[in-house]
Amino acid sequence: MFSVLAGMLNRKTWAGRVGHGLLALVLAFPGALLAGLAWLLLAMVPVVAGFAARTPSVLGDPRSPLGALATLLALVAVTAFTAGAVLGLALWRSARHFARVMAEQDFGLCTGMREPGSEEPPALTEWLYDLFQAIAGKPADAPLTLGDLRRIRFAETPDKDGIVLRVMTTCLTLGRPYTLPIEERLYFDPVELSRYFPPEVVAWMKAHPPRPGNREDSDADARARHLRAGDAARALLPIPEPDDLPVIVAVRMSLSFPILLSAIPLRRFTVRREGEAWEPYMERIVFTDGGVCSNLPIHLFDSPLPDWPTFALNLRDDLPEGSPDGERVVAPSRGRSYEGDRYPISSEPTLRATTSFLSAIVNTMQNWRDMLQRAAPGARERVFTVRHTKSEGGLNLDMQVAAIEAMARSGALAADAIAAAFQAPAGTAPAKDDWNHHRWVRLRLLLPALSDFLAEIAAATGAPAAGPSFKDLLTASPPPMGRSYELNAGSRAKAWALLDGLSKASQQVSESRVDFGRRSPRPAGELRVTPKF
Repeated sequence: MFSVLAGMLNRKTWAGRVGHGLLALVLAFPGALLAGLAWLLLAMVPVVAGFAARTPSVLGDPRSPLGALATLLALVAVTAFTAGAVLGLALWRSARHFARVMAEQDFGLCTGMREPGSEEPPALTEWLYDLFQAIAGKPADAPLTLGDLRRIRFAETPDKDGIVLRVMTTCLTLGRPYTLPIEERLYFDPVELSRYFPPEVVAWMKAHPPRPGNREDSDADARARHLRAGDAARALLPIPEPDDLPVIVAVRMSLSFPILLSAIPLRRFTVRREGEAWEPYMERIVFTDGGVCSNLPIHLFDSPLPDWPTFALNLRDDLPEGSPDGERVVAPSRGRSYEGDRYPISSEPTLRATTSFLSAIVNTMQNWRDMLQRAAPGARERVFTVRHTKSEGGLNLDMQVAAIEAMARSGALAADAIAAAFQAPAGTAPAKDDWNHHRWVRLRLLLPALSDFLAEIAAATGAPAAGPSFKDLLTASPPPMGRSYELNAGSRAKAWALLDGLSKASQQVSESRVDFGRRSPRPAGELRVTPKF
């Protein structure tokens, strides 16, 4: 199935893609080809003979023009029917094979690992793991972990974590994105994971279980050790703590391109209804590419008032072939709103119009959050666009050396553009310094949003309520909410002091009649409590 996909890559037209795909399909399923050839040999002679015997002599005589034409038409009809039978059989067999592979390999043509006993070069996951270990100077049985990166210290910031790696993945079972490392306690089946990671990685994860945070964790761990996984009773183990999580696991979970690369199965402890009761069980959940939910998660390292700049690279395949390197990187313009990508919708009365409409729906569902974030002040000026041609990157799995080198140069060009924009020479006035301008934009964006947020808190804490007020919820004795999400007496008192202080701060701003929103960056931002992912 992978050879069929590869055969369609880098074809300039749809006809070329379909033709090469069909050719690869027949070659990938030679049994269908042999069956078709056998049919051709068995059917050709009797069909032609029968045709000649049952037609008038003038048509049946192959020496006459009409007879020759009739015989030729019969041959063409049989050949066309045979070709259709060959392709139909190949499609049918490939569909059955595809369905089986998808179910057995967690919905991916490739696991990322070589087949057992294969003498082929290392597959993607193995190659990446060897590369990471070589760069880090670590042996194969001691995987590079997120903690190894975090514990690196730089001379400029000796008291801060070195490299904080965060990547996105998507849990299709739960219909939501996750940021790796995942804070939730999840479990893995070592036998399952061994299909997708080198044995040294699985052994490391088994040898580094996380410490139970509470009694619930201990109970869940005990249940996991005695639950069935697949057809055999084998222990499920909790994934390591963030510092012990191998980098290759995070990277592989993030790049599980749907259908091409297998998804990664994990499990979580939850409950389900069994008759009239709720019973605990270990739910199997499947993780795929992070780009399903977020292709540009620039929010991962955001803070309201940043101490240092963070950047994002947005890849776009709109560079014409043969363009100079100078056109590969587009730096953002200060103060200018980012217009975002475009999904053109054709109005021509052709099938292309409908496909462009459906494509725009899919792209909008996938990217709307990223598009909003990239257009926001404080984000748009730190997103650098790297343009590449349609034969580079993406699903071009058979890129030539020149294309790979061109994309590598693009990364260097982007780094140069970032340094030129945000590393101002000494003595540069703040107004001319892009980094200080960025800090000013973030401050101006925060003030009106914070003012509105505090006003909502003040209105809620001071408004009459049908039940206990928010002050009563925090200060009444005994606590109105009992032991639900319990806070002790000291914490409840400090919580009310915090809310009361915020309300008074909002009142002071209101009485001063200051308008932080006047001439602030547009579009305006807002503060909301949203689920962390």
